[in-house]
Amino acid sequence: MDKIKYSFLVIVTMTLLLMLGCDKAVTSSNDDESIMPLTIGNSWSFEVSGVRDNYKYNQDLTIVGTKEIDSELWYYFFEEDPEQFMIRNDKNGIWVYEDGESILFWKYPVKKNENYCDSDGIDGNSVNITCIGKNVKYNEFNACVVYNVCESGDFIHRYYLKPGIGLVGWEFYMNGHFIEKSSLTSYTII
Repeated sequence: MDKIKYSFLVIVTMTLLLMLGCDKAVTSSNDDESIMPLTIGNSWSFEVSGVRDNYKYNQDLTIVGTKEIDSELWYYFFEEDPEQFMIRNDKNGIWVYEDGESILFWKYPVKKNENYCDSDGIDGNSVNITCIGKNVKYNEFNACVVYNVCESGDFIHRYYLKPGIGLVGWEFYMNGHFIEKSSLTSYTII
């Protein structure tokens, strides 16, 4: 094969690969605008470790189904009791539904230091939710959004979310003491 034909073949092959790559990126089901992509089959696996009590275990979350409530589609993780804990995504972010009540849990988009929830919460405890950081690195994940969820003043849950992936980790504090940490070890986004 002479040099011109070979060069032409390389150029055509590279062009086709680029076109296929671009097409795949455009039609991907990953919604980078979503703080947590919700589709049946999406799953997240975490390593959870206790700082004070020195424990370690793995926790898997997989979206297993949907349920429509008041014309809104909710996603759930627990087949045996779907209404135990369900979430949905809308233009305001992630909503949590538990025991017949819903609350905007992870607002997105959100501004740093924005406090968007100050209520009695789902279970009657006082809840205050604030975005405390944007573009924060958590383990190997860059550009995370960090939320502080304060319950009744004693418990602080700090959640790290990476847009397009979802929850990548959390930390729990009680009375100012760091007690638990989790880190995303693997995930599948359909």
